[in-house]
Amino acid sequence: MRYYRGEASAVVAITDSGQSLQFPALHVRRFITQTGIHGRFKIRFDDNHKMINLERISD
Repeated sequence: MRYYRGEASAVVAITDSGQSLQFPALHVRRFITQTGIHGRFKIRFDDNHKMINLERISD
């Protein structure tokens, strides 16, 4: 995985509506396991589109 090697600075995720969403990889660090990142997540943004929270909602 590129993130483990320090090569990935961003994560690209697909939203429920099918849109691609790119955000800094540092936000997923606490969710990484030996098998990668799994589950569904809820992301909250402020009025300036700055990410304020990333929460796992299911595995």
